[in-house]
Amino acid sequence: EKDKATHKYFDRLLACNSVEATKEFEDLYHLLKKAPLPSTLILDLAFAIDVTGSMAPYLGCVLSTIDSLISGQNSIVEKLKSTFPEIEFKLRVGCLGYRDIDDNQKQFQNNVGSEGGHFTNNLADAMKGITA
Repeated sequence: EKDKATHKYFDRLLACNSVEATKEFEDLYHLLKKAPLPSTLILDLAFAIDVTGSMAPYLGCVLSTIDSLISGQNSIVEKLKSTFPEIEFKLRVGCLGYRDIDDNQKQFQNNVGSEGGHFTNNLADAMKGITA
C-alpha cells in the first residue's frame, strides 16, 4: 500500500500536476504516520457487582449478561475481531462483589486467579464465590 501511494505521488509530480501531487503526498504522509497495530492485545475487563441481599433475585441475570459479553458470537472479543481481524485479542476478567458497609469483612468479594492476580482468562474462576 505504501509503495502504491509513493508511485502515485511521483506519477503526479512527473505529470506536473501539483494539486493532485499535494493530495497524494498528504495521503502518503498519513499512511506512513499511522502507527502499526500490535499483533496481540491483552484486555483486562473488570466488573463491580452489587451482591447485597436486595440484588439476590437479579444476580442470575447479571451473571448471565456478563457471560454473554464474554463468550459467544456477540461477545466483546468477537466484535473486536471483526473490526480488527489482524489482531489476536486475549481477554482477562476480574470481578469484585460488594455488599453494604455494615457487612464488615464480608463487604467485598474478589478472587485471585490461578495466575496470582485479580484477572484471569477463566470467567468461572473470576465469578467464583460471587453470591448475594
